Amino acid sequence: MRLKLWLLAVVLCAGVGGATGCAEDVGLAGVGGKCSTTQECGDGLVCFSGSCHSDTDGDGVPNIIDNCPDVANPLQEDLNNNGVGDVCEQDTTENNDNNDLENVGPGGA
Repeated sequence: MRLKLWLLAVVLCAGVGGATGCAEDVGLAGVGGKCSTTQECGDGLVCFSGSCHSDTDGDGVPNIIDNCPDVANPLQEDLNNNGVGDVCEQDTTENNDNNDLENVGPGGA
């Protein structure tokens, strides 16, 4: 049922057949629309601070505060506290020693 509502909202917002409505016309808020729960927002959106925001990775954290918006990381882990989520970094050790890279001495050997 939700998919049908979403498809109807897309058709309405696109203005097909002379219609000029938007997602609010079918009970779902679009980006920036007012909400009190995520269920009031359209697909791919979450309710945050009273309005609907995009959530590209579907982890429930809106892109505007997500430390890794393209990869799901609902707990927002950031071991080295650099503002980039651990799942978006190759090395997340506390000392940033790049332990995932081979140690190579002078001369490359």
